Amino acid sequence: MFLIALFSFFCLSASLPMDLMCFVHFYGNITEKANRVTHAKVYAGQYEKINFRTISSVETVLTRGEPIYLTLNYSPRSNAVPAQNPRNLTLLFDGEKVYASMALLVDLKNSSGQETQQWAGCGKESGDPDNSIRLTYYDHHIDTTYGGVRADYREYVAVEIRPYDTPFAPSYDNACAYFRKADLAGRVPPGSFSPVVVNVTHINQKASGSYSFTFINTVLSQEFVTVRPGQVTFLQFNQTSARAMADWAGQNVVTRNLTLWLNETGHLNAAIAYLRQKNDNGYGNIIQYEEWKCPYTNYIDNYMQMRFCEYSNFNAAINYGKYERDMIIISGCFTNRLVNIATIFISLIWALSY
Repeated sequence: MFLIALFSFFCLSASLPMDLMCFVHFYGNITEKANRVTHAKVYAGQYEKINFRTISSVETVLTRGEPIYLTLNYSPRSNAVPAQNPRNLTLLFDGEKVYASMALLVDLKNSSGQETQQWAGCGKESGDPDNSIRLTYYDHHIDTTYGGVRADYREYVAVEIRPYDTPFAPSYDNACAYFRKADLAGRVPPGSFSPVVVNVTHINQKASGSYSFTFINTVLSQEFVTVRPGQVTFLQFNQTSARAMADWAGQNVVTRNLTLWLNETGHLNAAIAYLRQKNDNGYGNIIQYEEWKCPYTNYIDNYMQMRFCEYSNFNAAINYGKYERDMIIISGCFTNRLVNIATIFISLIWALSY
């Protein structure tokens, strides 16, 4: 589990732990940027690489110019060497970037075959909002097999950096719409633009096979909705692709909300969160996780495609996978123009084959 603390680098003694020494060495002279951005959000996860298992995670807010460290414990794979717990991930936001550093600890065998360990340098990364940082802090570099395949046991941290007003994972639908500025729709005076009629189609897509495969599309619902200036329109759908796995919770969110609105230029905007579930086997390395994101809308010509739930189960050893996802396809036209139903239908078929 992560523990969070604030501190000042410049008040610490010279006998710093290796993790903190790395940060002080590379980023101890970072100064604040004079801008209006005072905070950033981070989502930090501690992971085991072999099974892609989430060990712990934390969400926190960084204040510009105030470093924090996140304390964590790793899982030693050798009894012949002492554990170097606790470990510290240090983060600093300067108003533009987030800086992070940790030392790399390696278990290995010497020329006599004895197990030993050493600090193998410093990992350092920096990133802007909407980017991520990844640092490996522990590598058990001793012959080990997982599923019959030679592989090192490694642990690492991954830090997602987000603007201060970004919803965290799980980024559910209403928070995602707020982040995409749906609340600003009320500033558009009614009557300033023509209403927009949109055709909203909910589709379940399934596919399975090796190398190449074709999705089978099932239309679950379809309706025309009028979106008016100065108003926010909500539609609800039941997601059908989520699966239940240990430590997953996305399958419990059955009803999903699509938000539609017209922006200040009269263009249609839409928002819904994206749930991605992955249950893959990469030659003995189990990759199993779920995550929520708040993606931008995917525009294709005059149509929008929005995946709001997706599940995959792929086995690399036999090169075979199963895939399922929930899709929303939105097409529209101004109400003061004739709605060409044939055009919408033909374009919808094209979009489904994309």
